[in-house]
Order: sequence, then C-alpha cells, then structure tokens
Amino acid sequence: MNKNNSNFQDIKFDVDVYLRDIFNSRDMSLYNMMAYHMGYKDKTGTIISNENNQYLHAISSILVGRIFNVDEKFLYPIAASLEMFINFIGIHDDLKDGIPIRNEKDTVWWIWGPAQAINAGDGLHSLARLQISKLSEIGASNDLVFEALEKFNSASLKFSESKYLELEFQERIDVQVKEYLQLLNYRGELFSTAMSLPVLFSNSPNELIAEISNFGLNLGILIQITKDINSFWESTDVDFNFLNKKKTLPIVYAFKHASNSQKIKLGDIYFKRVLAKEDIVELKIILNEIGVRKFCELDREKFRSLVYSKLEKIFDSQESIDSLKGLIDILLV
Repeated sequence: MNKNNSNFQDIKFDVDVYLRDIFNSRDMSLYNMMAYHMGYKDKTGTIISNENNQYLHAISSILVGRIFNVDEKFLYPIAASLEMFINFIGIHDDLKDGIPIRNEKDTVWWIWGPAQAINAGDGLHSLARLQISKLSEIGASNDLVFEALEKFNSASLKFSESKYLELEFQERIDVQVKEYLQLLNYRGELFSTAMSLPVLFSNSPNELIAEISNFGLNLGILIQITKDINSFWESTDVDFNFLNKKKTLPIVYAFKHASNSQKIKLGDIYFKRVLAKEDIVELKIILNEIGVRKFCELDREKFRSLVYSKLEKIFDSQESIDSLKGLIDILLV
C-alpha cells in the first residue's frame, strides 16, 4: 500500500467494490433500497457509478489494520460493517428529521415511505453485524469474533445513547458543556471501534489495543468539535439540522456566556416550535457577539493535542505516523 497517498483512493475503490458485491448478491427489493441510499443503484434498481462516498470509517480502520499487518481478508468485513452502520443511522436520521432530499436526491423514506425506510435501515444494521460474524467463516477464532461483536455492539449502543441525548437537548436551553462533551464521548466510540477492531486480529497486547481505542475516541471527539465549528463559521449554507433546534458546542457555550439581554434573544429563538432560516442567521450574529468561537477553539486544540500526542506514542514508524496525519487532515476538513 502507498501510505503517502493522501486521498487513499486504493482503499476507497476496494471498499466500494466489496460493498457493492454484498448488495448485488441479494435479490429482494429491500436490498435495492439500501443500495440506493448508499449510492450504488438508482430508484429503479439500476446500478450506477458514485464517487461521492468518502468511506472515512472504513479507510481509518483499514489503514490502522495494515499498519499492524492484519490479514487483508479480515479488514474488509470490518470496514463494511462500519460503513453499513453509518448508513443505517443516515436512513433513520432522514426519517426522524423529515428530510426529503439529501445529496441532491430523494431520501429513502420519501420514495418508499417511512415503514420501508425503517426496514431498510434496520436491515443495514443487521448486515453490519453479519459482516463481523463472517470473520469466523474466514479463519478468525470464535473468541476473537465474539470480542469484536461485543465492541461493535457497544459502539452501536453508545451511538444510540448519543442520539437520545441529541433529541433531549433539542428541547432544553440549560444544556451544560460537560453534558454535551458526554454526548461527544458516546459518539466518538465509533471511531474508537473503527481503529481498535482490526487490531484485535493482530498479535498486539491488550494494553496497546486500549491505547489505540483511546486514540480513536479522542479523534472522534475532535472530528465532531471541528464539524460544530465549521457548521457556523466555515460554511455559507444553512445547516437544516438547526431548524429542529439541534444543540451543538457553539450553542451550548452561547447559553453559558451570554449576557441577560443575549439570553433573552436566544430564548426568543429556541422557544419556537421550529426555527426558520432567518433564526439561524440571527443565531450566528448572537454567537459572534458573545465570542463563543474562542471557547470552541480551545476545546478543539485540547483534543487535537491529545490526538497527536497519542499518535506519536503509539506508532513508532514515521511512515505510519505520516500516513495517519494525512488521514487526520482529511477527517478534519
């Protein structure tokens, strides 16, 4: 593998082929719905090309697996399970948020209805778990596969917990920073699992696997904080998630540091049932008045330092370190 390939095109291509083969091997229309969501087929079930999938969890997992010389045959089922899980969440999020169009195409629930969208999402989750189980069929020990399933299920559950908190926070204006960081910890478990799962299938000691897991967790938190910052200050588009009163780190800091008059303005916005685009514009103005970006940047720098200190500690090859730094640059865009 060329670890200096900043776009990791070789991994993306192989993951794409592997995932497409899974859906092409199944006949029921249910799998066409899943393949449609993932960009492999159109709504009629016709195979299409798609270069939009980034496969960031898969790339992260395979890259770490290759660094630790894990057998390639184990890496792709693990990578596929992660991408299927992410897309399971995507289908359910589109339905939950009532989003009719994503990535310039109709969403699954908009075409086939809410009930079938739930079936497609749940089916992807089941297929993801089956990919982990498949490892025993291709040479992994039952003990290792059981441990891998436990890690995958734990990350899935933590992600659900983060979704629960996300919905709960929508109707609150008293969300504390430590509560929001707990949500990020739950969500970061998926990157933790992406990076530690393949290392289970090396001969690495448990202490090293734990270090890699912690590295992935901090990276997952860093990615989400960066997304939170970018959604307000690096994008000219309105993030429609905010119309449902979604709370992110800048908003949580805004309520914490706002003056009384600013809190009244924030309250006027967030006591509405649903926000409008104009409210988001006003919200950005208030956030800039309060100066909350500096608090978010401090948190981002804290986790960036944790990630890079772990990187230098865990990986002793400069080639591996450089490769992972290239990956981190892509993840933080």
